[in-house]
Amino acid sequence: MVEELGRRKIPARFVGGPEAWNIMQQNPPKSFVQETDLLNLAHKEIIWPGGYPTRIHLSKKDRITAFWEIHLTRPDLIDLIHDEYGMLPGTWKVRRFENLYDAYRKFRGRKLTDEEIREIRKIKEENQHKISVEWVSEKVQELFPDAQQARDLEKIRKMLGRSEKE
Repeated sequence: MVEELGRRKIPARFVGGPEAWNIMQQNPPKSFVQETDLLNLAHKEIIWPGGYPTRIHLSKKDRITAFWEIHLTRPDLIDLIHDEYGMLPGTWKVRRFENLYDAYRKFRGRKLTDEEIREIRKIKEENQHKISVEWVSEKVQELFPDAQQARDLEKIRKMLGRSEKE
């Protein structure tokens, strides 16, 4: 399977048949279960959507890890996660999360025009899910002002295992 797709992370739907899916569904990661249990305890009045495996990672030592997610679509739940939990301050994820959340608040609850859809796509492009080379450089310069390699974006890109276009 991995050789066919040419990558080590593959969508969960491509793994095995119904038996494999059932095994994954019946064995969520303990930390995932604990997080959802804590959400249920902290917000007893809310019925949270169920989680499910979204992709599988095969390590170089042939160990398999399933990534689990909960997809929130209700505005009240998205606002709750943003307002009460957010992201770890000072990380690249908080910047991405705030930019995407601002766009979400601006456009939610109505049909979007073609121009608004293009604007959202641009915001998503500018806020990639992977840590940006520029952010790493900025953070290293902040923490180690005398480090010359912090300004070498190509070196950072190679350290992160990224191609030039990423």
